[in-house]
Amino acid sequence: MIYFEDVLSTSVELACFQLLSSKQKSALLNTIEQQFNTVRMPSRMRGLAQNLADELLTNAFFNAPVNDQGKPLYREWDRRREVLLDNANAIEVELAISPEQWGIRVRDPFGSLTPDEVYTQIERARTKGGGQVRMETAGAGLGLFMIVSTASRVIVQISPQQWTEFIVLLQLSDTGARKLTTATELE
Repeated sequence: MIYFEDVLSTSVELACFQLLSSKQKSALLNTIEQQFNTVRMPSRMRGLAQNLADELLTNAFFNAPVNDQGKPLYREWDRRREVLLDNANAIEVELAISPEQWGIRVRDPFGSLTPDEVYTQIERARTKGGGQVRMETAGAGLGLFMIVSTASRVIVQISPQQWTEFIVLLQLSDTGARKLTTATELE
């Protein structure tokens, strides 16, 4: 098990949240904007962080919840529709920022994502040609590809039918230059 605190730089500011409604995503994205204002990072980096958080939370609320038979509950729902979870199924979120690094940890209590799905979605999105990405329904794999190709480091941890956790980091370069894909790891 890899812990969020173990992959962060030593001088980060940490904020923790439990989300019960997909509508709370907007407030969390505002919190990210406020975080970036405290360390005076370029708006481009703030935008990347907000896009990463948006995708992770969308997955946690719409793709992760399943019924007792493992069937998705909200995957086909319009993303503007509100998903409400009970306290036992809250989405855990931690945000961290320092002048060198921004990070997010998102953990859902469903564990519906499998390692094979992670690898398949990344490979499908990486493969050139429109036929490789499913566009007819939600879950085309583009979001996961965006996360992996944008982040400096991605850690996916899964306990089947119990929880799925994403830890995503952006290294904030003092020069503003970033290599978006070459530093990416999938662990």
